[in-house]
Amino acid sequence: MAPEIDRIDRKPTESTKAYTLYLRGRYHWNRRGIEDINKATEYFAQAIKEDAKFALGHAGLADCHELLATNWELDKKANHERAKTEVAAALELDPNLAEAHTTRGLILDCDLDFKGAEEEFKKAIELKPSYATAHQWYFQILEAESRWDEALKQIEKAVELDPFSQIINLNHADYYFSRRDYEKALELTKKAVELNPNYAIAHFQLVGTYARMKRLDDAKREAKIGVELLQGAYPPILKRMEALIAYFEDNKEGLRRLLPGLEASLGEPLAATAMEIA
Repeated sequence: MAPEIDRIDRKPTESTKAYTLYLRGRYHWNRRGIEDINKATEYFAQAIKEDAKFALGHAGLADCHELLATNWELDKKANHERAKTEVAAALELDPNLAEAHTTRGLILDCDLDFKGAEEEFKKAIELKPSYATAHQWYFQILEAESRWDEALKQIEKAVELDPFSQIINLNHADYYFSRRDYEKALELTKKAVELNPNYAIAHFQLVGTYARMKRLDDAKREAKIGVELLQGAYPPILKRMEALIAYFEDNKEGLRRLLPGLEASLGEPLAATAMEIA
């Protein structure tokens, strides 16, 4: 705990306004919806404008750009590069900033440098054991590598640190989904949806769980809720969910239109594809 205790008395910025803007940015960033990520981006940018040497502001802006690239698939290359630029700025200003090391870990993960990503997450946790996002994103690396015991330990710690984070609770549910405990996954995903029913991705996670449980009517209902929440925006994600709805409704023509190149029948290959994109 020494590194974290040592930083308690250090002000991240002398500007109260910059720090207030940063906190507003974090509030919206933690909600994860596209509108919230855009608002968070604005607040972090304003915080940096108030204090250009505010490392946390740069780290927050990096987080926004990386999630726009990964979660929402918007201007993926440009946002990924902006994230790299901002996290580099943050670490230049404060080499021991746990939030920045966490973000660099996510960036390296997206670059398929899994060893480098793991090192960054471990560094972040060493610097600030109470930072839930570091545990959450480290969990994702461990889960992808089927290191199940380690993964569960990290995501349970993240939930302990931030029990009202919707995205952390969704990741907790995803652990059980990956372990094929669909009843537990469903229980935890429903709990996560309750934290913010307007987050479309949470409903899409329910789609995948219901589909695996062969509860296709429930899956179709959640897919339609998610599509409605997206309000026609964000084509990559929207197209996948519309394709699932067409699949659930046995709409072969819709599938031909939405998923060109795939089988138009409802045979196993197409079913597997539909479940995978959920």
